[in-house]
Amino acid sequence: MLNKSGKIVFVFAVVVFLISCGAKEEKAKPVEQFAVKLETLPAMTVATLNRTGPYSEVKQAMADLMTWLEANKVTPAGQPFTLYYDSPADVSPESCSWAVCVPVPPETKGDEKSGIDINALGPITVAFTIHTGGLEKISETYDKLTNWIDEQDLVIAGPAVEFYLSGGEVPSESIKVKAGFVVQPVPDEEGDKEETGGS
Repeated sequence: MLNKSGKIVFVFAVVVFLISCGAKEEKAKPVEQFAVKLETLPAMTVATLNRTGPYSEVKQAMADLMTWLEANKVTPAGQPFTLYYDSPADVSPESCSWAVCVPVPPETKGDEKSGIDINALGPITVAFTIHTGGLEKISETYDKLTNWIDEQDLVIAGPAVEFYLSGGEVPSESIKVKAGFVVQPVPDEEGDKEETGGS
């Protein structure tokens, strides 16, 4: 079982590896069946570092957050993840909003000077799929996921969420990312009309 320092070093190594491998050229691989699973993430307390800028800065932001946790003797209470609030297809890289997050014990205190916020997140439902391969092609996975959400009478109701599943010396074509969107059922328009009245 990893101790606190071991956990931090391992998580940081995973994030560094994923970002550094993003630009490598993918080799041909067998086509995998696209599958989506709806998951409800439980309520949790998270240490959050919010940033605006290109997604290439995620690596450094996660490093900053993990360094802060170690310096303040805070043991992660779950797997780190990243929230992406904007699509690079619609928003310029320097204007994209995102956040790196690590679940922490509820008693953890924030640090305004370092820009670390401690937030209580309620349960959220996420449509997740597994992206395998270089990060430069993850947009294709998100396109498929968006189509699946539309077909299921769901609507995107929050940011994209990514958990990094790969570790160690994993080649680009084998990188695995658990990627998803916060979703909810499509609002019932007829029910809304009835509630608003009408003679």
